[in-house]
Amino acid sequence: MDLRMMKAADTADVLSLIRHTIRTVNTSDYTLEQTEVWADQFTKADYWSKRMLASSTWLGVEGSRVTGCGSLWGNEVDLLYIHAEKQNQGLGKQLLHQLEVEAQAKGVSCLKTQASLTAVPFLKQQGFTALQSQSNFLNGVYLKNIKMCKKLNI
Repeated sequence: MDLRMMKAADTADVLSLIRHTIRTVNTSDYTLEQTEVWADQFTKADYWSKRMLASSTWLGVEGSRVTGCGSLWGNEVDLLYIHAEKQNQGLGKQLLHQLEVEAQAKGVSCLKTQASLTAVPFLKQQGFTALQSQSNFLNGVYLKNIKMCKKLNI
């Protein structure tokens, strides 16, 4: 598994990966209606391409296949998605470590994220602490997530 920075040409593959992950992996913690509303947020290619390229977005790739993505936006892990077939194989740890190194280099002392219920156990294993539960209202549907923080050694 190789890591590399995202390029504009990767946008469609990254968004497809994210939607697929939400619709498969996250169904254990969210309803079908919730996952559909959530996944539909990742259809605006122009918006997401600009956002991911403006942040530090890393991809896990096998050959030409995108199998994971992680994005650092300021002091926050903005995106962290791993293909359903690649869960629990170390890619999430690799991507998160890359984002932590970059955050430390920028002087970030507390790396934040808004984690899905599905991601909370993984993030706790990586040293994140839950700060607050929150519900976001998105297209008529509530989606619960957890604000988390990991103290970094800078």
